[in-house]
Amino acid sequence: MDKSRTQEINAYKKRVYKRFMLELKKEDFERVHAVADATCETVSGFIKRVLAEHIGDAANRDGVGGR
Repeated sequence: MDKSRTQEINAYKKRVYKRFMLELKKEDFERVHAVADATCETVSGFIKRVLAEHIGDAANRDGVGGR
């Protein structure tokens, strides 16, 4: 991939996504990793799915935005 294409992709990701750091104790990460493996997901995919399910549940229960 040439440099301009890489820069284009990085600019797109910067506009569309918000990245954040998540700190977990090693044993908690291992538990998350084990569940993700058991469900054939990546750790990131598992965390995203759980967050989406939780936010969706809150939105359905409390109205839009879950507040």
